[in-house]
Parts: sequence; structure tokens; C-alpha cells
Amino acid sequence: MDWYYKDGDSKVGPVSDEQMKQLASQGKVTPETKVWNELTSKWLPYGEIIGNSSTNAAKATQPEPPTPEKTREPTRDPYAALDAGNTEKSDSSDKTQSTREREATAICAKCGSETAWSRTHSTTRGLVCDACLGNGEPREEPAPDVPSGSPPSSYQFEFTGSGSEYFRIWIVNLLLSIVTLGIYSAWAKVRKNKYFYQNMRVAGSSLDYHGNPIAILKGRIIAFVLVIGLKFSPSIHIALYFIILGVVIAVLPWLITRSFAFRLHNTSWRGIRFRFLGTTGAAAKVLYVYGMLIPMSFGLCYPLFYQRIRAFIYNNSAFGKTRAELNAGAGPVYQIFLQAAGLAVVVPAIGAIGMSSFMAMSNSSIKTMAMIAPIGIFIAYFSILMMSYPFFQARMTNLIWNNVSLGPARFESTQGVCRLAGILIGNFVLTLITLGLYWPWAAVKLSRYRAETMALLADNNLDMFTTDAAADVSATGEEISDAFGFDVSF
Repeated sequence: MDWYYKDGDSKVGPVSDEQMKQLASQGKVTPETKVWNELTSKWLPYGEIIGNSSTNAAKATQPEPPTPEKTREPTRDPYAALDAGNTEKSDSSDKTQSTREREATAICAKCGSETAWSRTHSTTRGLVCDACLGNGEPREEPAPDVPSGSPPSSYQFEFTGSGSEYFRIWIVNLLLSIVTLGIYSAWAKVRKNKYFYQNMRVAGSSLDYHGNPIAILKGRIIAFVLVIGLKFSPSIHIALYFIILGVVIAVLPWLITRSFAFRLHNTSWRGIRFRFLGTTGAAAKVLYVYGMLIPMSFGLCYPLFYQRIRAFIYNNSAFGKTRAELNAGAGPVYQIFLQAAGLAVVVPAIGAIGMSSFMAMSNSSIKTMAMIAPIGIFIAYFSILMMSYPFFQARMTNLIWNNVSLGPARFESTQGVCRLAGILIGNFVLTLITLGLYWPWAAVKLSRYRAETMALLADNNLDMFTTDAAADVSATGEEISDAFGFDVSF
């Protein structure tokens, strides 16, 4: 049976009988909480339905004298009949008593007969029996204030960090990484991730990061060895280069899946860890099958490759054992790529035309044109970076996250192109002027904007969703293995 209950001014539901009992045992639903279910036609206190409200607790502890059958009057209140059926006691034997308590009854509002509670149905006239329902009695529609058609609850993300706090972490990380020739960078990454994760909050709880710097260092050593081998092996022997290249191609899907597994496994929210369930075979299919289409199509299949990579990541991610799902197809991805490419071509073209016109009108010499050309190239590049990139980033982020669901929850992203472009341009200029010292404030500002434009939407109570995910994990145990022992940071 489906239940709904009121949490302040909001209505939550539907929840099952077992979930309602769990909420009551946790104190989230009290005897005074207004509830509604399929057997009522109005909102009632939960304690009035179960007979345990604080106003009648003393009364509930004392059994009422049995009511003679002949004096019982028909009633349209199912809970009055239920209380009567549950409190009738027979002095003949304990067996008769338990039977009466187990077989609760109600009075049919149409024919007046006493019927087992399980064989009654809620209609516009009240509770009716199976026989009367079969004679065409219309079922009761939910009350107007039932939240079954209400919009889902929205939980806004927020970032609580500050630039000055992160600057202290950033400057120490930078200096120690330089002094240790990059070895400390693994510990620096853990400190950075912990700060940003723990300051990213949703529904009153923050994310957390549990990465081991030793594992990150192992992954970086693996990546460093592979890169050095590819760079210097041709000078030793060309055969050695192809051997190392073959090894890299063979292990790349495995390295990628382990990297994502490490990253998600070490991310948690409300004590529940995320997981990555992708396989090496699936990663190889995306990388090599869809990847080979890029050169064969002269780059036209790159948006398809991009979409398949995103689908592989999101469709194999999970919160506990609740899997995520991405429903964005390749069509919208192609549209965003084409629009971004159009901006990348149109904006520099307009700049080039304007500069050519200016130089033609001023009768500039070849020497002057040669001096101005680098400036024009820089402006064109800057225009591409600061117009096309924010457009692509905002539109693609919105497309992906607005089509991601996580069990009963989903996400809403509302990044704006102009606002994101303003933040990126401001961060770029200030970082350039301060010779890089503004970078911590830039990172915090961007993270805060991303949080402000992201929301978690849940049709049911979010605490119940979290409880379900935790129950799934506890049923199987946390699967921690050596496979999560490094991060290649792809």
C-alpha cells in the first residue's frame, strides 16, 4: 500500500508500508504527522491510524469491552472499524483473541455487511466490499492535495570554500612539489580533492574524498614510465618503440577502467561510496571501435566518440548499488559540436575582415601589416578560447547532467554561456596580471558557479533514497580489492 506524509509544508511519497514503518522507527514520522494512504479519503495523524497517537496513548493501553454485534452501527470511517476489530477480546481462549486481532474487519458503506479488511476497497462512498465493487461502484480518486502529481523536491548544490583558504593549501602544495621534484604532487592532489569535495554540499551533506596518495603516486609512476619509454625508445631501436606502443595500446583500456574505479570508489556522500562498474572489454570497444572511426571519417565521428565515452562513464557509475544512467544520444551532441565550431570560425573571420578593412583604409605598409598580424592572430585565438569554449562547456554540461538519472533521483544543470564566459575571462585576466597567484581564487569561483547551477531532483524522500542505497551496500559488503590500488588520472 502506498503512503504519503507531510514534512513541514512539503508532501512526500509514495512510500511503502515497510518504508513507513522504518520512517516511524527513525522518528521522521511521528504519531502527529499527517499521512494519507489508499484506504483514506483525507489527511489524518499517523497515530490516529495506527492507534498510537500521544492523545490516545493511555486509552490504547487498556482493552475496550467487546461491542455486541447487533449494536454495531455502519460507519464510513475505516479506522473506527479497524480499532473495533483490533480491540475486541473474547474470554473463551487466547486462540480466539489472536484470530480476531489478526482478522481486522470493516463495514461495507453500500450493503452494510461486515467484511475482512483485506477484502475492502476505497471508493467515493467509503469502504465497500468485493461484491459491491463488482457491481460498478466507482473507485475513489485521490484527494486534491495528494502529492502524487507534485513536482519533485529540489536540492541545490552549494560550495562553501573560499579563495584565501585554498590559497594556503595551494601554495604549500606548489612549494613542496617543487622541492621534492614532483613526488609530493600525489599528496597535493589528495589535499586539493579533500578541500573541494568536503566544501561541495547538497541536501545538508558534503562529499568526501578518501584517496590514498601512495596509490596515486603508483599510477603516476606507471604513466611516467610509459611516456618516457615512448619518447626515447625510437633512439634505441625502432622495434623497441613498437613493442612499447603495443603494450600501451593493450593496457590502456584496463588503465582507464582502474582509474575511474579508483576515483569513484574514493568518493562518498553521507557515508556511502560511489562505484565504477565498467569492464576492460567495454572500454576497449569504445576506445578502439569508435576511436578508429575518427580518422576513417576525417574527424566527423569525433562527436559520436565523445558521446560514447560519456555514456560509458555514466552508465557504469553507481551510488552504492544504485546505478546511474545517461539518456543523451549522439544527435544533441553533434548539434553542440557544430554550433561551437561555427563560433570558432565566425568570430575569427569577423576579426580578420575588420582588421583587413582597417589596414586597407589606412594604406598600411607590408612592414606594418607584419607587425600587426601577430596581434590579430592572438585576438583570434583569444576569441575562440573565450567564446567557443564557454559555449561548448556550458551547453554540453547542461545536456549531459540534465539527462543523467541516479535511481529515483536526477539532476538539473542551468549553466549560462555568457555568465560562464565572464567568469573564465575574468579568471584568465586576473591570473595573468598576478603571475598565477590568483589561481586559487579562480578555481574557487568556478567551483562555486558550477554548484550554484546544479541541483539534485528526487521524486521520493532523499533520506529514503540514501537509506536504500546504504542497504544495498551492506547486503554485499564493500568490494575493496587491489584493483583500486592506483590512479592514472586520465
